[in-house]
Amino acid sequence: MIHNRFQILDMARGMAITLMVGFHLFYNLEYFQMVDINIKENPFWTSLRNFIVSMFIFIAGISLYLSSVKRRDFIIHLKKQKWLLLCALLVSAATYPIFPESWIYFGVLHFILAARIIGFALTGLYVANLVLGILFLWMGISMENELFNPKWINWIGFATQKPFTEDYVPLFPWLGVFLLGIFAGKHFLGRKKVSHALEPSFPGALAGYLALAGQNSLIIYMVHQPILMGIIYTGLLIFS
Repeated sequence: MIHNRFQILDMARGMAITLMVGFHLFYNLEYFQMVDINIKENPFWTSLRNFIVSMFIFIAGISLYLSSVKRRDFIIHLKKQKWLLLCALLVSAATYPIFPESWIYFGVLHFILAARIIGFALTGLYVANLVLGILFLWMGISMENELFNPKWINWIGFATQKPFTEDYVPLFPWLGVFLLGIFAGKHFLGRKKVSHALEPSFPGALAGYLALAGQNSLIIYMVHQPILMGIIYTGLLIFS
């Protein structure tokens, strides 16, 4: 039996959103020229960013599998994506006036929206998702073609030049991570013995915070950047 929530997933999602808030704190500090860390190119920061995005996407794949077990109606599933669609559009609308040359047109929310729509048809598969996940990862990492460089098509992936945008999460290779998440959901949480092992709650303030943050990760994602930038900007006005 698949229960409504697994606390360990909420905690993992809470850890991912906490890491993202921390990453964006340093991103904003560099934006306001308070630190010089080369966050867009330094291997440490780019690796951390990829790790955080991988966490979100892998967990999103698991979550899609869990929701598909409870509901197999694609139309209802499509309607449930309206808030994710709205948030993705808001991110694009908010970043365009601030970063007109590098606004976000296909970031992590845009990707997860597309992946949830595409991946719904694949949630019934098992080992095929493992194979496809590895294949898509390999394709996205190793295959490039100049035909995919224009902005209207580079959201698919395979571009030879990384687009100039504040957040870029193309379908390839990231769809591979998402499908691996679906596979993991079916392989582990779809098995009664293992799912029972994940049911008990984890006591403690840290576990409670991570679970709560994970349950509200979309809200935190939408509000944390304006709050961080507002605090830093206000601090500069006061202390400069």
